[in-house]
Amino acid sequence: MAKAERKFKGSASLGQLERNLERDEALFGKLTKLEALLDHSVGTFDNSEYVPASSLGLLPSIGGQAPPASPSSRHLFDGEAVVLGVKMQISVYRQS
Repeated sequence: MAKAERKFKGSASLGQLERNLERDEALFGKLTKLEALLDHSVGTFDNSEYVPASSLGLLPSIGGQAPPASPSSRHLFDGEAVVLGVKMQISVYRQS
């Protein structure tokens, strides 16, 4: 199991970050962690499992809580990201 970290510009919108993470999942494996580091978002990927492209969903956490998952998705984990220059709590979902 090899892990790779990828850094993303904090000036990106939430939708742009989601698309970038999906693209990198196809190359580096499943997203396992998302954290804010200075003015960037850093995603950690695990190549022991590859997932279908376009299956991630990122939502801002509400009051420190993950928003409820839709019937067609499941909550993976919570993390942090820098979105449009602002550090925020993010909930990551996998859509089926």
